[in-house]
Amino acid sequence: SRSIRLTPTEYRFLEVVITRQPHLVTGPELYTSLFGDDVRENAGNTASVLLSRIRKKLIPLLGYDPIETHPRLGWKLRVQPTHN
Repeated sequence: SRSIRLTPTEYRFLEVVITRQPHLVTGPELYTSLFGDDVRENAGNTASVLLSRIRKKLIPLLGYDPIETHPRLGWKLRVQPTHN
């Protein structure tokens, strides 16, 4: 069994995406879940940096990227890797 360390914010990001499966999580939904009513102008950049850190931890563990990014729409959990 392998494990990774997540910050509380990284954990919350994954929790939101997982619990909304199979639906897309929009930016406003995610930002409110992460930051409450204190959403800042740079929330989009914060989410991008956060997602980058999560991917760096999960891709080596899983062998694929478990989070689909839909530009200008949001994020969605990818349960299984896509096969080309």
